[in-house]
Amino acid sequence: MKLRIATIVFLLLAISVAMAHGTAATVERNSTPSRINGPEFANLVQEGVLFSSKEGRFSIRPPAGFPALKESVSNQTTDVGVIELHMFSSGNLRGACIISYSDFPPQSFHGRNTEKILEDGRDGALKSINGTLDQQEHTTIQGYPAIIVYSTATAEGRPVFIRYHFVLVQQRAYQFGFLTYDKGSLDSLEVEAYFKSFRLEQGAPAPH
Repeated sequence: MKLRIATIVFLLLAISVAMAHGTAATVERNSTPSRINGPEFANLVQEGVLFSSKEGRFSIRPPAGFPALKESVSNQTTDVGVIELHMFSSGNLRGACIISYSDFPPQSFHGRNTEKILEDGRDGALKSINGTLDQQEHTTIQGYPAIIVYSTATAEGRPVFIRYHFVLVQQRAYQFGFLTYDKGSLDSLEVEAYFKSFRLEQGAPAPH
């Protein structure tokens, strides 16, 4: 059964809005997710077609067999004003790839450090979708602060397993994730390669 993009887009919208609002919920923090590393990793997977966004200043390579990413733009009303969300999505029987970015006004960061902003986005999103936090890890991606989140929600009466990477690049927030009905696929070689393929392109601000 294909994971319908239309029924899960609200998960990403909730995440993006929550990062601006700073709405937090109480969640249980569990163990840190494991990773697959090593020089031989790139030779173990068949990767899909590289996708680049000039305006978004990023590139990413979905797993092989996924249709071309489609872009949509929407305006989200938040406490700090209207936030424009750029979202790119693709799905097939194995799951859905969703990548987005939004630019936030400076006032949305007042009184919160980087870790707080990332955790507020995580907690607010989980609360909005009635999701549960399974695992998390604070890290950096290309020198920028980031958080990796594994969570579970429900769509069409079935559990949906979610892995999202949140990255703060100055006042721009990137989120790229994979959603699936098959929990084991979140750390499969092809999905791991998809997450590792994310790159900020020339023109992105230098990390502090």
